[in-house]
Parts: sequence; C-alpha cells; structure tokens
Amino acid sequence: MDVAFILDSSNSIKDEDFNEEKEIVKKLVMDLNTASDKNRAALVLFSNSPSLEARFGQYETVYKFQEVLQKVPKMGKKTRIDRALNVADNQIFPEARQGVSKIAVILTDGVQSTGAQGLSPSSKPLRDAGVRVIAVGIGDGKRERRLRLMTDRAEDVVDTKNIQGHLQKIFSDLIQTGCSKYQ
Repeated sequence: MDVAFILDSSNSIKDEDFNEEKEIVKKLVMDLNTASDKNRAALVLFSNSPSLEARFGQYETVYKFQEVLQKVPKMGKKTRIDRALNVADNQIFPEARQGVSKIAVILTDGVQSTGAQGLSPSSKPLRDAGVRVIAVGIGDGKRERRLRLMTDRAEDVVDTKNIQGHLQKIFSDLIQTGCSKYQ
C-alpha cells in the first residue's frame, strides 16, 4: 500500500491540533510498518504553499520517517488544501507502485482561504486516478460537509476521536481484499 499523509499546518489549526496530527500519523506509520516492502508512506505539509517532506520509499525505516515528521514545523499563514492535493496528484502518486492500494489521508479542518479552488475539483484528479482520499477532521472548527467534498464515500470522512480504529479497518480491508478501484 502507498499512503500519502497530507497535514494542515495553517493558522486555522491550533498548535495542539497540529501536534495531534503528527502523533496520529506517527501511530499510523508504525501500524502500517512502512519499513516493509509492502507499505510505503509519503508526507506533505501545507498552509499557503505545500511542502513535500517525504516521498514514497525515501526513508528506509519507520523511525527515520517519524524523525522527519517530528521535526516539521508549523507553517502558519493561509489554508490552501487545493495546492496540497495538487502536489499529491502531480509529485507523489505518479511515483506510486502499480498493483498496490493508493491512499491519501488529509488531516485538516476543511476550511480554505479565499481564492482557493473548490475541494471537490481539487481532489477529483486523485480520485479519478484510483487514489482513495480519506479526510480526517482536525480541531474544533472542522467542517465535515467540506471534508466530504474531497472523498468518494461518507465513511471516508473520519473524526480524530475514532481515527485509529477507523483507518486501521480501512487499511486492513484494502490489504485483505485488494480493492481494485484503489490499485
């Protein structure tokens, strides 16, 4: 499985929520065992501009990936989810392997700055390419209806309160069934 984690680091995310995003990703990366040949992780950080922090297979161990994750700073500024999704589509998923499940997990409140492209058209190229987009609502100001615009299914919008179990179930189902739409 190739999983890209896309973290909101804008001003609309509180510092404690940004730290929670990083902790969630650290746990999920551990659970996925990205050091194996079966699973790989990538990392994008975004605010006004996205920053590609890790490509698929760039770090040989889970611990090296987690070190990078731990060091990423909160960027602040405006929220441009559309730009982060564009980086995932154009710079991360072209490097994804054929025949494996592809997932983009975006952790955000779903609120974009004025002038941004809509969430549905921004995520459409990923979804059309067979990437399953999962939107994780972060913070008190999260907008579930906006998060839903990025996904194909309602169950792909997840709250941080039940994220670990929910995403583990999605990952397990994909590994077991090899769901062809997301390969």
